[in-house]
Amino acid sequence: MKRRYGSCPDEGRKKGTSWFLLFFLLIAIFFFNYFGKKLGNVSYPPIPMDVALKTPDGKVVLLKPKRDLFTVLVFVSSGCRPCDMELKEIEKLDLRWARPVVVFVDGTVPKNWLSLSEVYALFPKDIDRVVNTFGVKRVPTIFIIDGSGLIRRKIEGFLKASDLEAFLKAIKRYGI
Repeated sequence: MKRRYGSCPDEGRKKGTSWFLLFFLLIAIFFFNYFGKKLGNVSYPPIPMDVALKTPDGKVVLLKPKRDLFTVLVFVSSGCRPCDMELKEIEKLDLRWARPVVVFVDGTVPKNWLSLSEVYALFPKDIDRVVNTFGVKRVPTIFIIDGSGLIRRKIEGFLKASDLEAFLKAIKRYGI
């Protein structure tokens, strides 16, 4: 095969095609700058450290995270069927790096849920403030909080233990 020198393979190309690529790149840069701030740069709010909870014994405990552990904070109410189903799923949760914390928003802890490791109730005077601070609109509401005290995920409604474990593993592994 004989080579021809002096000819360029781009000789038959139109001159305006490079402007199309440049325009496409500018649109892509704008898109990612505009929507990337909404999608990628998620800032996680810290939990309020002034939330006082009472144990079934009547002791006062402040809500604070534990280092190197994820906290699964569950707001429930007594006499609520989805809340009872959620508490049964929380009992099934068996992870060494996550601790479930159950908070009854109506101020009383039913006797059938005293078997859970960390069960608390809100003081009646603090119910409105805590519910508004956390943004609890319905129960059950689950918050996944990392070891530094940042709320990583808020889940409203019933969630199976396997789905909750999947959320926790994804947050631990990928930081999402």
